[in-house]
This record gives sequence, C-alpha cells and structure tokens, in this order.
Amino acid sequence: MKSSRLIFLFLFGMISAPAYGQAPVDSAAVKAEHARVEAAFETIVNRFVEFFQTKQKLLYQFENSKSKSGVACYVIEYTCKEVNYGVNSSNNTIIPYLGFIKLSISKRDNRSCGAIPGDVLLGASAGWDNLEAALANNKETCFKSMMQQTLQAIRLDFEFKNGQWVFKQVVSEPGNQPEPALSMAFGKPVSPAVAATEEAAVSFNQKWGKLLP
Repeated sequence: MKSSRLIFLFLFGMISAPAYGQAPVDSAAVKAEHARVEAAFETIVNRFVEFFQTKQKLLYQFENSKSKSGVACYVIEYTCKEVNYGVNSSNNTIIPYLGFIKLSISKRDNRSCGAIPGDVLLGASAGWDNLEAALANNKETCFKSMMQQTLQAIRLDFEFKNGQWVFKQVVSEPGNQPEPALSMAFGKPVSPAVAATEEAAVSFNQKWGKLLP
C-alpha cells in the first residue's frame, strides 16, 4: 500500500522552439516524432515520480584515508519534494534531443553511529569501513542530520541517441557540481565515490538503476 505522505510534484515538458533564423517546423511527421520522443521521456520521468512517493535509501561507498580498507560507507535516506522535467531539441543530428529531470530533495544518513573519525569541526563520523556494519546500522536511531535540512537541487541529464534515451550524468545545482553518491547509484561514479560491487551492496542499491532507460 502506498504511503499517504504528500509529495509535491510539478511536471512540465517542452520541445524547444527553432533557433532564430531557422525555418519553423510544420511537418506533421516531425511533430509526430517530437511527440513520440517526449512521451518516451515522460515514461522515465514517471518512474522517478512513483519511486519518490516514499523515502528512498542508498548505500554510499567512497574513498577515505582514515578507513582501514581505504573506503568508507554509510546509508543515505532521500526525501523528494518536487520533480520537474524538460525536453529540448538540438541542432545535433546524432543527438537530436536533450532531456533533464530535476529533483528537489533533502537527505539524512546513518553516520551518527559510524566508527570512522570524520570531520572534526562538524563532529560527524565518516561511516564504516565495511558495508556489513553500515547495513547493520540501517535503523532509525542512527539517521540524523548534522545540520538543519535544506532542499538540494539535483539534475539528471539525458541524451536521445539511436532512437532511445540514454543517461548522461547527474549533477548538483547551481554550478553543475558532481553528485558522487547519486552518480554511483546510476552506474557512473565520480570521485570520491567508489562503485559498490559486493553482492549485498548491489542488492540494496539495485532499485536505483532500474529508474534509468
């Protein structure tokens, strides 16, 4: 049964207008193609909308010099407040369309129960040096925010290639900063994230990969 918790979703889609000086598109076939491309992208968007009807967790693994194994890990819990999307045409014949999904999210994690020393100023642990311990502490009493929760803007970029949508990257806005944890979740980890390939980690995180085309 779905949670009764409210989630605020603002959905919009568009195919961008032709560039200045470019002949307007009035071909019925081209318009039909635009509609098909946008509908295919909306299928992906709807997965995210359904997924974030409830809070979602991710086992995050990353490089850490204080860990005996060289990596640390902990569980992040995400709450999504808004989902926005858009589709734009481009002048590139190889990648004729670009799409994006924007998420407005807050997050907390279970590092308060962690064993690896973390940031001295914040007094936060860096988590654990093994995923078994991180998952064993996947319990409500460990999930705390070290500071007041604020909404974070996350953008996922997609490209339309060879007749299908392909995931490109996930970044934090503003500034298009890399988003290590979610980049790992979607199979394209950026530093300091490390791919979590152990069976327990793959099983715990597999639902994230199913969101992509």
